[in-house]
Formats: sequence, structure tokens, C-alpha cells
Amino acid sequence: LPLTAYRLPPTVLTVLRPPDFFPPAAHAALLASATQVVLLDTLAFSRQSTHNRTRVLTSQGPLWLSVPRRHAPVGTPLTRVAVVDDGWPGRHLRALRSAYGMAPFVDWVLADVEALLGAPYASVGDLASATTEWAVRRLGGPASVVRASGLPGAPDTLAAVWEAAGRPDVLTLAETLDRDRAALGPLGARVEALAFSEAPRRQVWPAPGGFARGLSVLDVLVTYGPDARHALLGSSPPLA
Repeated sequence: LPLTAYRLPPTVLTVLRPPDFFPPAAHAALLASATQVVLLDTLAFSRQSTHNRTRVLTSQGPLWLSVPRRHAPVGTPLTRVAVVDDGWPGRHLRALRSAYGMAPFVDWVLADVEALLGAPYASVGDLASATTEWAVRRLGGPASVVRASGLPGAPDTLAAVWEAAGRPDVLTLAETLDRDRAALGPLGARVEALAFSEAPRRQVWPAPGGFARGLSVLDVLVTYGPDARHALLGSSPPLA
């Protein structure tokens, strides 16, 4: 479907979700579909999440790139989980150049990525927010992207962030719809799910077993460039 056929209801729909280290495709599609985004950088770090890792496609198959972090107790906010400076930006850039050096839009993407990875970051939350904000801009997503840590009182629960953000209508993914409705529905929030299904699309490398789902937004951007938004959203129905 052309983007003009990808319709959302005529209202403001806000995404409230933690930031990712270069979001996976489903998260990127959600962010690009919203009217505004609030990144929940005040919520707790979760192990095995994509706060500090991203999945790319190499000639040998998918590969996780992980940013080392300091150990922190369970429940520590993303803004207080420190990044370990052990030379990981250089390793990640070499891996990305090896994986995507032949991609049609690699130069369009990696110059920005190099600048992003070379910047200093006080925390995993800071790094993940910066890479998520960049991805939203590259996909032509909403201009309004704010961090929960920048809202009045730096709220640290989903309900409190929703209140501080002005009690907006919320757009989420089907996988988190029940959770978000349970947290926000009793407060009067309207919560809708984006009916996103990751359709097969062109990829730089043939993955073992066929099309590789759940890759980083970087994989879409280096392959499709300015058409990356359409590649993600063009075949998705609006809402569930």
C-alpha cells in the first residue's frame, strides 16, 4: 500500500515506551506511526531487552551488537545504568561496515551512526534515547520526541508519565496492549494497538531459513534509505 493509504484516526496518538539502542523493526514502525513519542528513560533497565543491544544481519546470519554496562541492582532506572567505555564504538562500527558495506544506503546511514557512537553518554538511557531519537528522525516520524526524564518531576511509572504528558491517547503494539490497558485504562486512557506484521522485504544478505525478522532499524535504513518508512509500514493495516 502507498503511504497515503496508511491511515490513522484523526487524533493525537502518543507512543510511551522505553528507548532502544537502534530500535528493532516493530518498535521503529510503532514510533514512526505516532503523532508524538515519549521515551521512558526513567523506567527500570531490563536484562535481555534492546536498551543496550541491537540485532544486525551479516553474511553469516543475524548478530547481536551489545553495549557493555556497569552492573546495577534490579529496578535501576535507565538513566542510572552506566555505559562501560571499553572501545565498543569502534568494534560496532567495524561490524556494521563489514555487515553492510555493500548496502545501497550505507554511507547515508553510517556517517550519522559514527557520530552517534562517538559521543559521550552518561547512561544507557542517554545512549538509547539518542539512537531512538535519530531513528525516528530518519524514518520521518513525529517531530515531538521527548524523554520522561525531561517531563515535570521526571515521572518513573507508565501511569505517571501518561499524566505528565497530558493524558494523551496512546498507541502501542499488540504484544503490549493488555499491559498498557491494564495500567492506563482505569485512569481513563484510550489505548490502541498498531496492527504491525513484519512483511518480508529486501535484505542485504540472505538469512538462513529465509527472511530475518526483528532486525535493527539500521538494516532497513541501509537497504532502503529515504524509502525505509514505506518499507516498514507500507503493508501494515492501521489499528487492531
